[in-house]
Amino acid sequence: MSNNNDFYKLKKLLDNIDRDFHTARKILSELEESSRKDFRQVPGVEGTFDGFYLVTADGQKFEVPANYSAKSRLVFGDTLKLIEDEGKQLFKQITKVDRRSVEGVVNKKDGKWYVLADTGSYRLNDKAVEFHNLQLNDKITVLIPEDNLNTPYAALDKVPDAVKKVEVPTQKDEVKEKIVEKPIKKPEAIKPVEKKPFRPKPKPVSKPEKPKADREAKPKEQKVESRQEGVTQILSDDDLR
Repeated sequence: MSNNNDFYKLKKLLDNIDRDFHTARKILSELEESSRKDFRQVPGVEGTFDGFYLVTADGQKFEVPANYSAKSRLVFGDTLKLIEDEGKQLFKQITKVDRRSVEGVVNKKDGKWYVLADTGSYRLNDKAVEFHNLQLNDKITVLIPEDNLNTPYAALDKVPDAVKKVEVPTQKDEVKEKIVEKPIKKPEAIKPVEKKPFRPKPKPVSKPEKPKADREAKPKEQKVESRQEGVTQILSDDDLR
């Protein structure tokens, strides 16, 4: 019985939290709506968007920044107003035309980006194409006016996850990636040193010593030069006979 009571108490608590959450959301939305400036009442230059310019009723053209039109997903025929706010000229979207979402394939002609769809061929915002890193034949979703399928311009709406913007690696990252891709050579196993048996070096054989008698130096023979000294012999008479 106690478990059932706890269950109903928890359910009631969650219902109250959910109700309070929706109430808080509603109050926040009302506050945002009341604090939002109504640019339709602000003085400025008003005209329609042709894909690249704000075109006034008398034919004047004011170039709309590509970043703003891409971020706001401006569609051909939307009403814009060029106003001055705190010393800056700003474009503000006043009204939107009814939109149709169509799928197509990215194409490029004469250096400009297009989308080819079943309803026709439409010019794309080059900044939006480059931002999402789109390539030829990528499939995308664009927005065109519901009552004007022959519009010359389409707003890029969605791109598949496979072709979303990718970060371009820096030169350092490329070097790092190349280094990582190189296979790491494993150090070669150290071969064990084969131990050779110890062999003592043979001692040099000494020559046998000669006997002492042989070792004694022999006296050198002295040559006796015989020379006849000048001696005068006196011969006797007997020798002359």
